[in-house]
Amino acid sequence: MTAEKFINNPFGNGLVYKTGDLTAWLPNGSINYIGRIDNQIKLRGFRIELSEIDNKILEFSNVKESVTIVQDKTICSYIVAENAFNLDDLKQFLRETLPSFMIPSFITKLDTLPINVNGKVDKKSLPLHFLDNIASEIIPPRNEMDRTIINELKSILRIDNISIKDSFFGIGGDSLNAITLSTHLSDTLNTLVTVKDIFDNPIIENLSDKIGNLSTEYRTTVISKSKTESTYPLSYAQKRMYYANTVSGKNSITYNVAGGFLFDTILDANKIQTALNTLVQIHPSFRTIFTYGNGELVQSILDDVSITLETEHTSVNPQELVDNFPKPFDLSKAPLLRAKLCILDNSKSLLMLDSHHIILDGTSFAVVFRDFCKLYNGETVNSPKLDYTDYAVWEKEFLSSPEFETMNAFWVNKFKDKEFTPLNLPYDYPLSNIKSFNRRKCVLFSF
Repeated sequence: MTAEKFINNPFGNGLVYKTGDLTAWLPNGSINYIGRIDNQIKLRGFRIELSEIDNKILEFSNVKESVTIVQDKTICSYIVAENAFNLDDLKQFLRETLPSFMIPSFITKLDTLPINVNGKVDKKSLPLHFLDNIASEIIPPRNEMDRTIINELKSILRIDNISIKDSFFGIGGDSLNAITLSTHLSDTLNTLVTVKDIFDNPIIENLSDKIGNLSTEYRTTVISKSKTESTYPLSYAQKRMYYANTVSGKNSITYNVAGGFLFDTILDANKIQTALNTLVQIHPSFRTIFTYGNGELVQSILDDVSITLETEHTSVNPQELVDNFPKPFDLSKAPLLRAKLCILDNSKSLLMLDSHHIILDGTSFAVVFRDFCKLYNGETVNSPKLDYTDYAVWEKEFLSSPEFETMNAFWVNKFKDKEFTPLNLPYDYPLSNIKSFNRRKCVLFSF
């Protein structure tokens, strides 16, 4: 413990004592105490200092004491107040003064905070019964809005038994799920439901009430099926990816999307081959090539494309096989998908898939594997109603529309007279002059 607490002085010679306090060293030499560094958490991708939440709560009139903890991925605050007041007023104050990801999902009034023998707040003794009640007592929807939200959550989070008293984050929601929920609710209800609405109102009944008071004047952006052409434009995301891939070199695998799936049985190579070829036909992205036409980068969808499944019997470690599987892709040739089946000595099968990020990301990789499993098991998979080229065509048209010009003018004027100074962040180690794209291990899933 001595070696842990007394560390080399980063500002000079000798040792310094690491107190565990989080402070800010002000320009005038003063030190501003913020809280304890061991009270910092990472939740839903954000680093949160719980003491900052308490400090903000204490700014609200009548609140004398406050302590904030995280329970089941949910921020919970406990307060002691001098006089009675409406908790909704405190919540509104926090919405106006804190980022949405720091606003407590639950605020509980107590007569006193439990104290341990050292005179500190005994966080283990804080009452958590309300979470237990929420988990055990399913309060049904009050109205159609409640039902709509719960049905969407069941589909997105793949869980049942959701109560209107549940917190979106407490039942497994995160920022990505919030984006999906926002999109689905906006389309279903013809009302603009933002991610901020969800973050500010994580309790389902509160979100329902919030949406009920929103304007219904919301125009959904519709992407329609584009005409069949020999070539299509690239989206801006694809152009960036093509450029980055070119810069990294033709032998680079920096932008490959690869993974391995380990099965406790020996798979049928013929069924895999059939499933993969069907997959290539269902998803046009695998039949897409990227070339230059009339001096412009374009993409084309080929009709007749097949994939050859590699097979091998081996005793090599599965993780090593997966790590060494990605190979460079020529983006002008299809299919932009490789597959290999390895039969292992322990009667297991390793199926490896390798594609390129210009047509695939982590989310769509999961969709592809889901469709593959259905096809392997003899189920039918329908082709998607829209292709990515439909989005690329829509994006190109949108970027020349009056609506986009209005948006563009707003941001140009917003920063027209702003001067920006570079943010020089301190580094633990000097930057190397040699660029490296060394990566971690590829993902290996077991089934």
